[in-house]
Amino acid sequence: MPENSTSDYNKEPVGTNYSNRFFIVSSLVLFILALFLGYNIYSKTVKYFFTEKSLPADALSNEDIHVEIMNGCGVDRLTGTVRSYMMEKRIDVLQTGNMPSPDYDYSLVIDRTGSPGKSKRVAELLGLDETRIISQLNKQYLLDISIIIGRDFKELKPFMEKIN
Repeated sequence: MPENSTSDYNKEPVGTNYSNRFFIVSSLVLFILALFLGYNIYSKTVKYFFTEKSLPADALSNEDIHVEIMNGCGVDRLTGTVRSYMMEKRIDVLQTGNMPSPDYDYSLVIDRTGSPGKSKRVAELLGLDETRIISQLNKQYLLDISIIIGRDFKELKPFMEKIN
């Protein structure tokens, strides 16, 4: 019997090497795909359940709230007082101004981004009831909340604290 005939038994069949490579590559691809899908499901779940929209108002950081303050009653210097008060509370005031018509009897908090936690927090800071919060979503605004100061401004916390 020739010497090299025993070594033929130790050799792998012709297609086995290809099968092993295919199995390893396909397993690696499936593993990467499973990781990708798992990460996406996890991140979507976290975003859905733990966004600021679902957090209570007292859990939000005031620094993440961007507002504009508009005078809706025509009395001078109201926006400056509210602006100073909000900045003391670490609310980011982006702009102040006057409404086109000064005929607002009641102060309002207008939610511009669909963030009820932020609008509730601003209403709490001003001493307004949740019934004074309205939603007017506008993605073009670069702010979260519009505050309109009405003729009831003396009932707002910035003015109540000024008196006391």
